[in-house]
Amino acid sequence: MENQLIQIYPFACQTYDTYSETCFQRTSNNSEPLFTDQELITIWFFAHLNSLALDETNAHFYQNYWFDWFPRLPAHQMFVYRLN
Repeated sequence: MENQLIQIYPFACQTYDTYSETCFQRTSNNSEPLFTDQELITIWFFAHLNSLALDETNAHFYQNYWFDWFPRLPAHQMFVYRLN
């Protein structure tokens, strides 16, 4: 799982940098958030590839299991808000 996450992150960064103007829209003026959009996209790709729902149960999984990788992971409600 860790190797997959390591492979996904550069892909997410490249995707964000390439398509951010047409696919992603920032809803706040915070240009340097603690939890980046690239990290958000990485978790979304990881969940999608592993058939994991981004619900409350899996949010606790991410917060507990991946805390070392994503120490600034926001609460589930904020995560979903930013993802949408």
